[in-house]
Amino acid sequence: MKNILKIKVLVTIAIFVAGCFMTGCQKEYNNDSHDILDDSSLEIEEYIIAGLDYQHALNTFSNEIKNIDFSKISRSQDSKGNIVVHISTSVCIEEKVRTFNEKKKLLLDKCPQIVSFSSKVRSDYFQQRMRNSAIINEKALELGININKPRLKNWSYESYSDNSYIAYLDSQLSSSNYVEIVLIVFENGTAMTYIDSRNTSSECWYPTLYKQNNKWYVVLNNSSPIDYIAHTHRYSNTPSAQDLASSWSYPGLDERIYTSGGNTTAY
Repeated sequence: MKNILKIKVLVTIAIFVAGCFMTGCQKEYNNDSHDILDDSSLEIEEYIIAGLDYQHALNTFSNEIKNIDFSKISRSQDSKGNIVVHISTSVCIEEKVRTFNEKKKLLLDKCPQIVSFSSKVRSDYFQQRMRNSAIINEKALELGININKPRLKNWSYESYSDNSYIAYLDSQLSSSNYVEIVLIVFENGTAMTYIDSRNTSSECWYPTLYKQNNKWYVVLNNSSPIDYIAHTHRYSNTPSAQDLASSWSYPGLDERIYTSGGNTTAY
């Protein structure tokens, strides 16, 4: 009986010591990750600001194109004979896309370890920087985003960890996806935006399309055939080799590059 008791005591002590050791290691890991992130605080602040700016611009852009009757927008030709359509919106969305992608790359170059940290570690750190950085707060207020929410009656702050902005910033760092916006204009004059997580810096994915009676439709919105479909480019209206290759999958579909502050150029 005594031997059995001794064994139970020893097992309990071993479990307790192991638990303390694991807790200590986890705490040390969290401290190390915090120090690593602190070393990249400037890049993180710039990434957060660019992300807030992009998300705000995307919301504005998406709302504005819903109020545009694309059937009434005239088309012209550039010096190369390409069909060009100018879409007037209050934001230069492709510039916001380019800046966000650039800031993301700078952060990943400076701190590649950030992708190996847990989502909670990244989100908590983003939340801390957003609350404590005067630069981020100033930019957020310019965009109408109130990061430091009012205190409750018990003088505690409302939770900000589930905010969609933080969730988006975190999700972008968990993969190497490249942000690219697809603009789909329908024959009835309406339009929609689409973003696919599979996009890369040289390849853009469309939503699921199907062809019927020589017209292309979007499965997500099949009320009207597609007039044309465009995607953002970083610097020019020249289609990439991947753009040209993928166009063979959609014979007869009018495809364009969205650039230069609202110009769409067919290719």
